[in-house]
Amino acid sequence: AWYIINITMQGWSYGSLATGAQIEPFRGPAFLWQYFQGFALYGALAGLVHAAIKEPAMPVDEPTRKLPERLLLRTGDEMVTIEPGEIIAIVAADDYCEVRTAKGDHLVRRRLGEFESDLPDNFVRVHRSAVVNLDRVVRCEPAGSGRISVHLAGSDSVIASRAGAKILRERTL
Repeated sequence: AWYIINITMQGWSYGSLATGAQIEPFRGPAFLWQYFQGFALYGALAGLVHAAIKEPAMPVDEPTRKLPERLLLRTGDEMVTIEPGEIIAIVAADDYCEVRTAKGDHLVRRRLGEFESDLPDNFVRVHRSAVVNLDRVVRCEPAGSGRISVHLAGSDSVIASRAGAKILRERTL
């Protein structure tokens, strides 16, 4: 309604209510401006109404990743199978990783990031070169500068970086 009144009042060039009105259409830039205003207003209103009545989207179920029940590790010339729960920690050194278990350590030519994708959620990367099994953490103590010394089963310990310490606090508290 305001749009029609606006156009009518601005286009009223001659006459009065007593003599009648002569309405002339807008020309040139004035026409384009009024046209744009109308579309912008109706577009904004349509967007607000759509947002108000829009039903919430159904959550998309992420496919659950299938974790291996046992890890097959190549250590030198032999292959060893280890259950993820047996792993205390995995410590990286260049292209090699030292997989620490209660039964012994295994030096494997595999990157730490590759191990992370095969491990369950109870494994946390506490440093760029270390992943620990939260089920095997005995205690943690401050190591200075926001870092934490993580003591693991089997008298192993790993120093967690500041970011790793933050993740540990979030996951354990």
